[in-house]
Amino acid sequence: MQDKDYPFVTYRTRRFCEPWIWFCFACFVLLGDSQQQSLGQPGTPPETSDLSISRFVIPKGVTPNVKEEVVREWIRMLGDSSYSKRELASNLLNENQTVSVPIALDELPTQSGESLDRILSFLGKVVGDPMSPMSSQVFEELKQLSKRTDGSRSAQISQAFKSIRMDYGQKTWEWIRKLCPDSRTEFISRSSRKTVPNPLDITPKFQGTANDLAGLDQVDWIEFARLEGPKIDREILKATLKLPKLKHLQIVNAPLTADDLKLLEEGPDLDTLELTYIPVDDEFISIVQQLPIWGSLWIFGSKLSSAGADELIRTLSDVKVDVLRGAYLGVISQGNALDVHEVEPNSAADIYGIRPRDRIVSVNDLRLESFDQLRRELGKFTPGEEVTIEVNRIVQTFDPPGEGQDLDSLLPESLLPRVKLKRQSLKLKVVLGKRQG
Repeated sequence: MQDKDYPFVTYRTRRFCEPWIWFCFACFVLLGDSQQQSLGQPGTPPETSDLSISRFVIPKGVTPNVKEEVVREWIRMLGDSSYSKRELASNLLNENQTVSVPIALDELPTQSGESLDRILSFLGKVVGDPMSPMSSQVFEELKQLSKRTDGSRSAQISQAFKSIRMDYGQKTWEWIRKLCPDSRTEFISRSSRKTVPNPLDITPKFQGTANDLAGLDQVDWIEFARLEGPKIDREILKATLKLPKLKHLQIVNAPLTADDLKLLEEGPDLDTLELTYIPVDDEFISIVQQLPIWGSLWIFGSKLSSAGADELIRTLSDVKVDVLRGAYLGVISQGNALDVHEVEPNSAADIYGIRPRDRIVSVNDLRLESFDQLRRELGKFTPGEEVTIEVNRIVQTFDPPGEGQDLDSLLPESLLPRVKLKRQSLKLKVVLGKRQG
């Protein structure tokens, strides 16, 4: 009797063969699983090294017990004529970074051509992975190798490192910006507002540590850095000074000592250094004389004595030095003019009634000639001291309509009061505050 589904197979034949077919299929599946387990899962590693493509099918999320000779064979496969084997070897290296990275670094000086390109690409991925514990180590190894100049291999490594360095610096910068959510682009510098592209702004709300700044030596587009608050320590300063293009550094309200500031000797040449409310005293004089500063030095609210400040100004004859005691008014000018361009919110000027467009005439009856002179005079005071500031303010006055004219001859529009502007002199008592911005 034939089977209705299989007209050429008898029912008896099907009944006899079907169990054997299923039995053979199950054995085939079990054999494949056991082979995969011996190669990709924890267990006793195989004694031989079969390097066929199916040999390296590793389940996702499983860390294999890979031998060193197997990793070296993967590296040799990077130069294979088969594209699929080259791709497989690259993927296996990336999936087994813990084992592969040290061996890849060891093999790097002996490789060439596409094998070298693929190893460098693999190591670049390790460097670019912020979660990899080997990222910094690999980067330092590549940096040392890139400095060699012995042959085409070194030139190839150096060229690849430039790309890796750029990516590493960009990822470091993106990470730091996430840790500084309130970073700014406008800053107060010597009582003038300064707009800065791509500043490094470490504020009291900084959510990281000095370890998060470790890659700043590869960020070569930052020229301005501001470090502010009690979190600023020796290690954060040290990491910041690795910025290769740093030109302007502000340090504000940081508990740094004169010994900490010796680190500035190891940093880049600075055009401007501003130290605001840093507790340094006359011990700092001998240190600052050795620092690579070529433009201006602003020391605001320190413990330097008057004699120490005079000595500093005298010895640093090539640098524009301002040593001020720390009292702050909170007015911003344009250029060196005495006209107030802007008043900082909640500053002493704001609290005691100085307004934009006021012209500052004197401090404690001393007539002023420039904004620099105003800054120097205010710098003689400490926060909390009271001064008298004279300002000229533009005010409106109104002349009565038709004054001095025959009312019968006036036109209707001349019956309106006439508005006139004039400057009025005011003397304001101001208690000076501390610099906030």
